[in-house]
Amino acid sequence: MKLKFIYILFFTIFIFSYTATPIFSLNKEILSYWQNLIEDLRYEDFNTKNILNKTYSTLNVKVYNLSFESYGKTRLFGYLSMPAKSGRYPAMLIIHGMGQAIDKPETSIARKGFITLQIHLRGYGRSEGNIRYTRDFPVHGILSKDSWVFRNLVLDASRGIDMLYRIAETDTDNIIIKGTSMGGGLSLIVGAINDKVTHIMSDVAFFCNINKSMNLTNEIPYYRIKEYLLKNNTQRREVFDTIRYYDAMNLAPFIKGKVLITGGSKDIICPVEGLKDVYDRIKSPKNISITGYRVHSYVDKFHSDYQLKWFRKNRN
Repeated sequence: MKLKFIYILFFTIFIFSYTATPIFSLNKEILSYWQNLIEDLRYEDFNTKNILNKTYSTLNVKVYNLSFESYGKTRLFGYLSMPAKSGRYPAMLIIHGMGQAIDKPETSIARKGFITLQIHLRGYGRSEGNIRYTRDFPVHGILSKDSWVFRNLVLDASRGIDMLYRIAETDTDNIIIKGTSMGGGLSLIVGAINDKVTHIMSDVAFFCNINKSMNLTNEIPYYRIKEYLLKNNTQRREVFDTIRYYDAMNLAPFIKGKVLITGGSKDIICPVEGLKDVYDRIKSPKNISITGYRVHSYVDKFHSDYQLKWFRKNRN
């Protein structure tokens, strides 16, 4: 018990000893970094391939096996689902969590009058990319903002939004990004840097006040970063300089769309304290719902229905 107390005390002192360079500095340098990257990416051809999936398509919903090129010409694969009836519909990009994969197309949401795009980010599922999920995934390339593993995942998610924007049936006044865990954090980041996003549905999100969250949990992914810092004390400046570019707290004030943040008070993987800190910095219309009984679970029917009800109330 005494050793555990010393360990926690040491790490807390260690973290806050780095305040000479503000971890959560609010400046446009971070926003500009991301916007320059996605603007450059918009000059690259999508080289889209779109094939009707007869297995999942029905009379009411069309499903396509969709693939397109993202940053570095990496090809991403996923499912595009849309109502069979012609018209313009709200469009939703669904981002998976860390270590997760897409099992099948999300046709239930499409049946309710939405276009949905589910993509495997690079290194996941059928998508190209040579960095696959392991325990060390959260710290791969962490010594630079340009090499951290999540950099290209942010660009992939932003590319997904741009892909939705190109679809003729998309109601471009209502483009939603929705994600859970890592996907929830990416939704907040992309919602801040990509001006095509009009609505954000972020659930049990990662990337929320990373510094504080590392001190509140001993679970991956936050714990793996904390563990890396303890073992690599001389690299703390580089690590903290990297993570400030990815912390949704720094980007939250730049979000212009409408935001719904959901979480669980018993979540020990992505603590709700971090979610609340991000929420407090959002200036656009926003709602937050923290469920007392929820742990770090993925969106069930109840929460999915709640998200859709929120969207209908806040549709543009």
